[in-house]
Amino acid sequence: MISTNHNFRGDAIPYDAAAVNKDIVIEDNVWIAANVNIIPGVTIGEGSIVGMGTTVTRDVPPLAIIGSNEQKILGHRNQEEYERAVSEGALYLKMKYGV
Repeated sequence: MISTNHNFRGDAIPYDAAAVNKDIVIEDNVWIAANVNIIPGVTIGEGSIVGMGTTVTRDVPPLAIIGSNEQKILGHRNQEEYERAVSEGALYLKMKYGV
């Protein structure tokens, strides 16, 4: 994840010395697989899954399952099952490690 980018609109080429900072927001219960790149200013919605090797260049809707370098939405989680698990506190890392 990189939350800073170069200022290519500045007074030097290919970019100037100014840094452009934008937050990255990762909402609750998101699974980000290995080798994922996330650019500045992106929000990853609650309960979504980002597949291995994906480059995230725009916001990800809640419960979306995305993958590939084209950031395709491959499907969605079942909303009723997701909400049930959240309401019951059935969070994998909490169950596994007691945190």
